[in-house]
Amino acid sequence: MIVPPAFILMGFGWRFRLWLPLFLLWPVGLIVIVIVVPLTLLADIVLYLAGQRFHSYTRLFVGVLGILNATRGLTAVVHSGDTNIDFKLV
Repeated sequence: MIVPPAFILMGFGWRFRLWLPLFLLWPVGLIVIVIVVPLTLLADIVLYLAGQRFHSYTRLFVGVLGILNATRGLTAVVHSGDTNIDFKLV
């Protein structure tokens, strides 16, 4: 099972570090998922019954969730002259 990122760790040089707890947003994300998934299923069914060729909004939404969950472990480091910025999803 792929778990979404829990923290964003940001470092600005050697002097300042910041961490943002993403796990506090998980309940809000769960509410959004519970609302959006039935709506996408309804849209897919209506478009299928209307005879539209492409009707996979549910698959698109689930794919986007998979991409967001796969960002855990992402690290970006930016060096520009005397400025260093570190960005990690843990």
